[in-house]
Amino acid sequence: MTESYEGNYLTDEDALSVYCDAVTSATVKLSINTLTLTKDGTPTELDLKNTQYDTLTKLVTEINKLEGWTATLLGVSTTASTLLADKEEADCLGADNAQSLKAIEQEVSNWPAAWETVQKRRLVEEVEALVEKITHDCFYEKGFVAELDGNSKN
Repeated sequence: MTESYEGNYLTDEDALSVYCDAVTSATVKLSINTLTLTKDGTPTELDLKNTQYDTLTKLVTEINKLEGWTATLLGVSTTASTLLADKEEADCLGADNAQSLKAIEQEVSNWPAAWETVQKRRLVEEVEALVEKITHDCFYEKGFVAELDGNSKN
């Protein structure tokens, strides 16, 4: 039996960065549409489905209103904040530890309900590899390392 999935492929790009200054500890975590910004052990939770910050621009603006927090828009301003990928809790104390949140576009309309993001990505990567093989084209640059020993034999 052949299964068919329709829609756009997944993208994985930096959407925004966030960090906190002037505190002793700061972390950021994103899980199931809830962004948790913790400063000195006190969490602030932002529900990404809330219309106050349902786009990246609104979310960045909201984060920047919080004392000590700085967010920078890296992606498309109108992207829905609910398209941000989950992120394990990570240290974001100071600009040197700024954390990037990634946007994942999931516009495939008929994924199996139980599929996790990793399964979706794997299928998309398999399809992209097949298309690259057939078209002899490359969607993404692939890095390589070439080593020569000086006598051009390897």
